[in-house]
Amino acid sequence: MTLSYDPAARLYASACASCHYNGRQLTPLRPDLALNSAVNLDDPTNLIRVILYGVSAQDGAPGVVMPGFAHGFTNADVARVCAYLRATRTGKPAWADLESKVATIRAQGQGQ
Repeated sequence: MTLSYDPAARLYASACASCHYNGRQLTPLRPDLALNSAVNLDDPTNLIRVILYGVSAQDGAPGVVMPGFAHGFTNADVARVCAYLRATRTGKPAWADLESKVATIRAQGQGQ
């Protein structure tokens, strides 16, 4: 028996799935990422910014907050999660050069 190891799936499971488990019943406090515009857009900038900097109580829908992972994730980690979500939650083509895009957005900082 061979066990497969998908680093993107493992990262998603450990950091994201506790809130974004996407079960059969939708709940506004645990959004289904397949329905999220950031995952479906042609440009990954919004998704990258949300993963890096989170969603504050002031910015999100009432009761919805998300921590940022800028201090815990490398650029490769953020790119990996973005690519994983794009591949598993949409039928759209992969985004190109994600790690470079993450580095650029991180360098711009949260206020941009």
